[in-house]
Amino acid sequence: MEHFAEFILKSILAEKTYKMFHLALLSAMPQEIGETKKHLRNIKEYKFGDLNVSTGVWDHPLKKEPIFISLAWSGWGKVSSSRAITRIISLSENNSPIDLILFAGVAGGISKNLNQWDIIIAKELVQYDMDASPLYKKYEIPALNKTYLKANIVWSEKIFTLLKNKLTPLKTNFFKEAFFELIGTADRF
Repeated sequence: MEHFAEFILKSILAEKTYKMFHLALLSAMPQEIGETKKHLRNIKEYKFGDLNVSTGVWDHPLKKEPIFISLAWSGWGKVSSSRAITRIISLSENNSPIDLILFAGVAGGISKNLNQWDIIIAKELVQYDMDASPLYKKYEIPALNKTYLKANIVWSEKIFTLLKNKLTPLKTNFFKEAFFELIGTADRF
């Protein structure tokens, strides 16, 4: 079964010509990234305490140039994912800059329109357990003075459109519907 992250990467690369492409792939658990690492060659492993970051090259059949992939399993929570992506970004400065950060994972949802195996592409994000009141409004992130963080609309719309156009083959592999919506995040489980 093709993994969601691999499907997205293949679809993006099939649509546009890139001389070089660097994807940072992050998830909370190894199962959420799938078998992407098995496609890589020239793998380098980096260890930062309990965090392992792998980098390598994926020779995709549709591309003449190599695709660089950096991936990590961050562990649960915003702090863990922030730490992991910071490490990945710091490693990329020596190689090629990151073109796209993709966080792939399983989560719960509160919308009555969602079903198990639906895919949500972020339009924007809110940290719903953020509360620095009375100094700031509830949910507002003090350092940014923002409540909602907007996703890169070009990438988000591209991925959403690809999913909507190609979802039928994915339905046989568990995925059902794709939504382009607000995502809420918190460290409450």
